[in-house]
Amino acid sequence: MPRPALLVELAGSNGVGKSTIAPLLAKRLREKLGTDRVAALPEKDVPRFQRRWTRLQRRLWLATHPAIAWSAWRSDSPGEWFFAHSTLGLARRALRQGCRIAVVDQGLLRAARTQGDIAACPQSQLPDVVLHLVSDTATTTLRQLLRTKKIHTRFLGAEREIQARIHRAKLEGLPPEWIRKAMHAFAQNFCEPPLEAEILDSVSATESERAAPAPGPPTRCAPDVMETLRHRGTDIETIDNSFPRSMDECVEACLGAIHSRLEIPQAR
Repeated sequence: MPRPALLVELAGSNGVGKSTIAPLLAKRLREKLGTDRVAALPEKDVPRFQRRWTRLQRRLWLATHPAIAWSAWRSDSPGEWFFAHSTLGLARRALRQGCRIAVVDQGLLRAARTQGDIAACPQSQLPDVVLHLVSDTATTTLRQLLRTKKIHTRFLGAEREIQARIHRAKLEGLPPEWIRKAMHAFAQNFCEPPLEAEILDSVSATESERAAPAPGPPTRCAPDVMETLRHRGTDIETIDNSFPRSMDECVEACLGAIHSRLEIPQAR
């Protein structure tokens, strides 16, 4: 049933596109509903002095919710839980103050790793809707290698070639030009010193015959965690953001999921 206001959380593993999708989705929603009716946390591409939800705002929210702050402090990862609880708390406050929708880029599911984590959360700290972004191993690896981060894991010595072969195998199935681009980014950004061109050429020429390794267990959004969240009343929509789907197509899929749950007319 459509609702007058929604707290929507984008969730998924590293590399599925959450940080790219979140500001694009917020922009489209603001075009539809108006700037003051959409909250997006954390704020992307907004100068610190212009942000509505600063570090001080988070601390003030935690100070007025001592029971939640205390539970976060007692957890195994207090920093993550402080961030998650204050993000969701400020999102709920924005909805009470007149926003129609609050979009959160990985709030609760940034910190929750077990069913017990979800079971222990107050109902007010649960999102109304989770848009669970997923992608295949090749797409996830491609995005992890190409994203613009100031700090990357740096592999040294012989580990550079070992990791190059591992990453090349994970990219199997993508168009050759994207594989070359991703492996060049790996050689330059993830190796110290940068991987030599002849080694990179050798890896690229031979690794395509190998099967990509099976993905490891999820560190975020594990199936039992998501099922517990669903049982507590959160709607969960899984959205495939694998290559060759574009980010714009993924945004449209997210908008469709939101439109079906929020009392606004479907976009034309």
